[in-house]
Amino acid sequence: MLLAELVDDLGTYLAGRPGDGVRSLADVIAHEEAHAAVELPWFGHELFVQAVAGGGRAGDAYAGARARNLEWAVTTCLEPALVGADVAGRSGLWAVVEERPGGGRARRCRLELGVHPGGHRRLADP
Repeated sequence: MLLAELVDDLGTYLAGRPGDGVRSLADVIAHEEAHAAVELPWFGHELFVQAVAGGGRAGDAYAGARARNLEWAVTTCLEPALVGADVAGRSGLWAVVEERPGGGRARRCRLELGVHPGGHRRLADP
């Protein structure tokens, strides 16, 4: 997942930078290979190559890995940990597990109020 997110997110960042220079992770790899004596004597870029080859979030493996990781995080980690939690005098805890198309930046939430601007899911009841 990290490599898929790296290729997409770094690509978005690089594409939006002003001026000349690399615009994608593939461009970074090409630059490093063209200047290998300077750029690669101590560290390779094998993970960058893997990231580009994987196709980012649109790649075959990403959706399944993300679904599996979210399921594990919620059912194995969050739900058992939050059983009987008490926040600001309320029984249970409203925790945020928000699906956002393409990932994206998390928004501020007020768990003690039980609200979140993007929706919420009740994970645990006492």
